[in-house]
Amino acid sequence: RQTYPTREALRASMWSEEADFVPGRICTGHWNEPGNHAYDGVWYGIWHDRRYMIAREEADVYKSGLEKQVILAGTYAAFTTPCGQAAWEAIPALLSEILDAWLPASGYTLRNSDIIEVYHLWTDYVLRRENKYYEIWLPVEKASPAS
Repeated sequence: RQTYPTREALRASMWSEEADFVPGRICTGHWNEPGNHAYDGVWYGIWHDRRYMIAREEADVYKSGLEKQVILAGTYAAFTTPCGQAAWEAIPALLSEILDAWLPASGYTLRNSDIIEVYHLWTDYVLRRENKYYEIWLPVEKASPAS
């Protein structure tokens, strides 16, 4: 039986300092590079088919030859963290609260397993540390009435 890394392990490996080259495949320059604003704005962490991908809107991508992932249209329940928290703490805590408390009481079910994390980030370390926040978009549909 094949085992797969957890969401937290995949997220950590893609956003760690050791993997700084991963966002660099999408944008020019580097994080914390003076005068560079290529990393400012919205980033996505997309869970799809047991894979975790870092993505940006096509207009914010500065390199070519990348895989394109389309986010499916539909109803999403969106949740936001407070500003300034670390992603490796805030996102798992929020996701756990959503799946353990909100979803069972909401009248909705998951439409598929593609959970989207939205990262609001800045190239500059100080701005990023103070202002960053995250969202989780959960693809949902109305639960069918019990028979």
